[in-house]
Amino acid sequence: MTGTLQKLIDGRYELTAYCHACDHRREIDLNAMAKRFGPDAPVLGAIEGKSATIAARALRCSVAGCRSYRTSFRISPSTSRGSGLLPK
Repeated sequence: MTGTLQKLIDGRYELTAYCHACDHRREIDLNAMAKRFGPDAPVLGAIEGKSATIAARALRCSVAGCRSYRTSFRISPSTSRGSGLLPK
């Protein structure tokens, strides 16, 4: 998956980060990330041994401390904010 923070926000998606080393998971605050890195910051899922990234920064588990292929995320339609459809 590739896209931008703003597309995820506009599409009313939720982004949940997962650590495969310790099974910790946390929902990412997309609005906070857009304020920090800008709305056009790229969001890339984990592929072929590389960590999932936001604005070219690898996700890091706050419990296990992993910053590797062991972190990934799931993008899903929001259950509380609307349709979950990406704008065209």
